[in-house]
Amino acid sequence: MIRSIFELSLKEEITIRSSVEDVWDTLTSLDSWPAWNEVCRKASWVSGDTWTIGSVFSMELILAGVAIPFTVAVNKYEKPKELSWSSTFLGITGTREFKVERLNRNIVQVTDSKIFTSSFLPIKLFYPRPVINQMSRGWLNSLKTRSELKD
Repeated sequence: MIRSIFELSLKEEITIRSSVEDVWDTLTSLDSWPAWNEVCRKASWVSGDTWTIGSVFSMELILAGVAIPFTVAVNKYEKPKELSWSSTFLGITGTREFKVERLNRNIVQVTDSKIFTSSFLPIKLFYPRPVINQMSRGWLNSLKTRSELKD
């Protein structure tokens, strides 16, 4: 039971009126993230082939009004269903996963899940959940707006 303070899981979901293909294309157009994503100021590939396991990209996200740089490695890419990346910084490993699910012909549900773990830091006690959830909602709302404009 003590392990639970060393792990934190967060999840946000949104329903988008668009095709799975348009949502997926928007979500995976890393170079265009800063143009449509209200919480992403910069994004670019660092190494590896685009969206292959182990490829690395960097991004700058806005958290509580502050731009925070991240460099992450792709863990999963299953077109057009799942996309995941992770990184470790100061003893905390963060993994972010997007799941894209067709509910019917032009309704898509996107789930943005994050898991933070540490072998020695009590993440659950101090991690800024409201700030991270606000960033996730901003990302998903931006994805919704951009994807619905395509139809």
